[in-house]
Amino acid sequence: MPRLDEATRQRIINLAFAGLSRRAIVREVGCCKAAVDRAVRVYRDECSIGDAPRSGRPPATSLQDDILIIAAVNCDPSLSLSKIHQELGLQVSRHTIRRRLNAAGLRSRVACQRLLLNEREKRANLDFTREHVQWGNTEWSAVIFSDESTFVTRWDQRQRVWRLVGSRYDPHYIQQVAASGRCVVSVWGALSQQGLGPLHRIDGTLTADKYQDIIEQVLIPYTLDGPFPDGCFLFQHDRSPIHTARYVNSCFRPALTL
Repeated sequence: MPRLDEATRQRIINLAFAGLSRRAIVREVGCCKAAVDRAVRVYRDECSIGDAPRSGRPPATSLQDDILIIAAVNCDPSLSLSKIHQELGLQVSRHTIRRRLNAAGLRSRVACQRLLLNEREKRANLDFTREHVQWGNTEWSAVIFSDESTFVTRWDQRQRVWRLVGSRYDPHYIQQVAASGRCVVSVWGALSQQGLGPLHRIDGTLTADKYQDIIEQVLIPYTLDGPFPDGCFLFQHDRSPIHTARYVNSCFRPALTL
């Protein structure tokens, strides 16, 4: 059973002096009856609410060691246990280092991967978000999202990081990856609130001509035969030079391109 902290013990003593019964104190504090009895007894006999001296083997690491361990992974979350052990020169096992990190709330997790964006791309994403933050279900239900994806035989190796629970998307713990690799197959796809659209394989390198063919021969027939028979929809794709070529945009009315 974990020990009560001093603040909880002090609260038990205050409630006992206020005349509350043991059952009422248990209900108020949320601990067991034995813990209440022990706190009251120790205070009555020793006039103390602090921890009694503990016997047994002393900790393998000092407080300074623990601070250095935590500081190391705060500086570089991707450090392995072996690297921490080597860089700090600690005379303890890797298991002990892991336990110190876990005690501080840090767990080893696979880093979330995000594409590396430049400042211009980040500003464009933020501007788009601000412009459409008030959109609701009605507006978004008329949007078709489109993009390409390249499956590769290798990519940046998954990286593990030490982080707190709930901090998966904190930029400090995200692994930045470049959109590169050895191509196996490239595909174009689309989706809307009505569901998944077609998945079309791209032969070779995507060009503006090939993209225009996809729009005319894949996207438009799908929308007219499926979710948007009246041809009234908003088409969302990024501003890649291939996507914004003049003859590609001629496939749409200007009002239908975001």
